[in-house]
Amino acid sequence: MKEIVLNNEKIQSIGNKDKFFSRTLKNSLKGFVSLLRKTPTLLSMINSQMKEGDVFIAKIPKEIKKKIESGELEMITKKDSGLFNGMIRRKDGKKVIIKQTEWEKINLNQETISNLNQIAIQASIAELTEMLFEIDKKLDLLIRGQQSDRISKVKSGIDQYEQAYLINNDNALQNLQLSNALQSLNEGRRSLMLNLQESLSIEKRDDKFTDTLWRVFGIDKTEVELFDSINKKYEQMKEGLKYINLSSLYIFRIHTLLKQTDSAIQSRKQYDEFCDLAINKIPDKQKYFPYEKNARLSLTDMTNDFKMVKNSAKLLDDKDNRIIIEIDSEEIKK
Repeated sequence: MKEIVLNNEKIQSIGNKDKFFSRTLKNSLKGFVSLLRKTPTLLSMINSQMKEGDVFIAKIPKEIKKKIESGELEMITKKDSGLFNGMIRRKDGKKVIIKQTEWEKINLNQETISNLNQIAIQASIAELTEMLFEIDKKLDLLIRGQQSDRISKVKSGIDQYEQAYLINNDNALQNLQLSNALQSLNEGRRSLMLNLQESLSIEKRDDKFTDTLWRVFGIDKTEVELFDSINKKYEQMKEGLKYINLSSLYIFRIHTLLKQTDSAIQSRKQYDEFCDLAINKIPDKQKYFPYEKNARLSLTDMTNDFKMVKNSAKLLDDKDNRIIIEIDSEEIKK
């Protein structure tokens, strides 16, 4: 189980790179705060005795709450989950239990549950895509300004995504723009993945008669030709890694903005395939890569990053993830 935290500070950090996704997270958080304002202060939403599907809130008198805040009293939490179990005791070491908690059942309607599920998906995608941005920074160090026509669709998709942010008061037009961006990004990623797979699958050719003669002079002609082929495609490989990673980032976010949860999960599986390709194939070809004396890292160094992000992407399917939404208590009082 992994804890994924969503708070205003994190949303602001995301907004430094992506105002569109940040705005959506902010609006979702505002919606959640509106829900909390309609109920008493939420100290816990789960009680160990409740039936499956039930949701409860804890009602604690103000004077007891003040003593908890001052440190005189403390809430007892369950060891396995860390959730409040409804009991309060003195914090001076004495095992005196003060029963000052009442539990009130909340009936959440389908719309509310849907909103909470959407926040969970958005928080998970935010966590994953921020990791992809970090990988993108490292790949920038390797590419050093190299560009080609192969990445034009990806760049076009990103431009359309950023233009969609500027469309206000017309959700239909904005969603159409996002759908166009998604199509361009998917086409670009598919082409780049095929190209990268082809480049990383190059192997030594079969021996010819003349190869035997070359070996007399201590030269393995098949090895030399393989080295030359991979060297020629090396810049393409780096560029492919960067823009497959970058397009995946925006594909994840667009599916989330369009509330296409199943598509986001499917896109994660496609990204898994890309990570497997990078993790398994790059080390095999490492000895054929040229030495980059000016680079701060090598292409092979990136395999550990892809392992980490692959494991993080899998957590999208993990139903045991805990989403922690941090909200300033003053926001609820407004």
